[in-house]
Amino acid sequence: MNYLLIDLKASQTNMLQSLGLLAPAPVMPALLMAHALDHKLAQPLGIQGVGLVHQHAAPWIEHLDNQKGYLERALVQRRGACLFDKHDIASGGGAGPQQNAMQPMALADIEWTLLLQCERSISAHEQLRETLLRMRLAGGPIRSVHVSTHSTWDDAMAHTLRNGFWIEDATDLLTDAVDPLSAALDAVRSRGNGWIVPANLGYALLEPPRERRGARDGRHHAFAEPMIGLIRYVPATAARSPERALSPQDLWRYGWDADQFLITNRRGISLQPNLNS
Repeated sequence: MNYLLIDLKASQTNMLQSLGLLAPAPVMPALLMAHALDHKLAQPLGIQGVGLVHQHAAPWIEHLDNQKGYLERALVQRRGACLFDKHDIASGGGAGPQQNAMQPMALADIEWTLLLQCERSISAHEQLRETLLRMRLAGGPIRSVHVSTHSTWDDAMAHTLRNGFWIEDATDLLTDAVDPLSAALDAVRSRGNGWIVPANLGYALLEPPRERRGARDGRHHAFAEPMIGLIRYVPATAARSPERALSPQDLWRYGWDADQFLITNRRGISLQPNLNS
């Protein structure tokens, strides 16, 4: 195996994990972006797994005058052609100049490190870098990229875990929960489980995929709902410890469990490459 290390910075990434949860943790977008990169290269790398390391995140915050003599912090919002829940400004639908076409969003600039386990090596670093700079991560443009290659797992991890936080799936904290939502909130608040963050780790189909007009690239389409799980940020010093003994089995991967599309890096979780396979 070969290992490709990517240090990147992306701006305006989407923090919406679901309509009710915010976190600058684009785990699924980062994993799927790595596999999309594989398809864009003239000679695919054959990516087998992806390691994720959080370095830094800065939500987009603006300071608004609350007319009481001080400023309040609020998430940056943008204007669009349409109101979020009413009239279309562009077509003269009666929105009027006094109404503000705010589009609810939550954005963040992030710095992450991705470790890709590949079947084949790559020497064209500049081509890889230019390809990544034309891509997006969680909807945000990638602003800078540094890549390096490593021939062994130990060498790759020595460079991957220089600093930051190793990201791992902590959804097992919800396994025996009677009320998963309360258990998730308790885990996030708990000091004994490390730094726990909710994140979208999959989708559950609400219907069988079928042909539908307007579907992207003419592919079968199905409505789905997000599967919210938990991730844990492990400090690099702790992740490097012999007790953890990280291996390629601890890399993130994706697949199907019946009619649920999931991502995980937990050992012992079996995911299938195809729906209902």
